[in-house]
Amino acid sequence: MELTGAIEALASVSSDEPIILHTDSQYVIKGMTEWIEGWIAKGWRNSQKKPVLNRDLWERLLEVSKGKSITWNFVRGHADTAGNIRCDEIATRFADGETVKLYNGPKENYEFQQILKSI
Repeated sequence: MELTGAIEALASVSSDEPIILHTDSQYVIKGMTEWIEGWIAKGWRNSQKKPVLNRDLWERLLEVSKGKSITWNFVRGHADTAGNIRCDEIATRFADGETVKLYNGPKENYEFQQILKSI
């Protein structure tokens, strides 16, 4: 889910503005900032010479990241961070097959303003 969340977030951004992606996943951050170049150089093998798990998702994340200026920002999960709580709510509802109201527009019109103030 962490990879899919990052993929969907970045795929929805078409602007040339710098992006700050907040995630509670060190796996995603380290994968994109430390490991991925080595995986590619080794034919998508990890340090144990085994195939990289979720290669298809990593390749898609690379694709939607291309040409974008992204800062990967770690936030502690389950630590009462407003944005993280909202993300958990969205992920849980999607996992349960429920409809979720998502927002795509100017941040000043976002109904969850407390999230924007906390980041």
